Amino acid sequence: MKFDMSSRGAWLRCVARLATVIALVQYATAFTPGSKVPWLGVAVASGSSKAGDLAMVLPGSTGDENQPLASIANGIKNIFAPLNEGKKALVRAFAGPYNRDLIRSRLDKLIQEKPVLMLSFTTCPYCLKAKSVLNEVGAKYEVIELDKYEDGGPIRAELADMVGRTSVPAIWIGQTFIGGCNDGPMGGIVKLNESGKLIIMLKEVGAF
Repeated sequence: MKFDMSSRGAWLRCVARLATVIALVQYATAFTPGSKVPWLGVAVASGSSKAGDLAMVLPGSTGDENQPLASIANGIKNIFAPLNEGKKALVRAFAGPYNRDLIRSRLDKLIQEKPVLMLSFTTCPYCLKAKSVLNEVGAKYEVIELDKYEDGGPIRAELADMVGRTSVPAIWIGQTFIGGCNDGPMGGIVKLNESGKLIIMLKEVGAF
């Protein structure tokens, strides 16, 4: 298939814009209880009974002055939610045709057999950070570098259905998906390490 430089440039600009919007969506999802917002220097209030009731606590406030900035972030997330599905579709498209049952079975087997499994990219800074955390505590773990692995594309595409995301690192400890470096259902490996829970989980699965 032929395609001139002008059409190639238009395609690259489209991808760049999509990446920018995805980054904004991911930033919006950072507004969770207890997390910090770098550009405001404030923390999200914890103890809220509803996600929509999250509020930003300004430095020095008593809690009565909470500002509902997090609800704005939630609104942004909801507006751009379809783009997350678009990102998953894009990853599947790049993966090309593959046997989904075979790839899913292979990934399930890795998760079941390896006490600690990480899906990674060799040059990803978040993956490098996650590895450094495990190395520092002396844990034994298995790494699948998706950018080097023969079925890396299909495996990443299957992540969308398994855990609802395609980003790396993707880490399992004892078949439990903990998330990535500093995000995910359990807050990620960095937060687990800071809380002391990582060592406990690693000991339970015999990763030392």
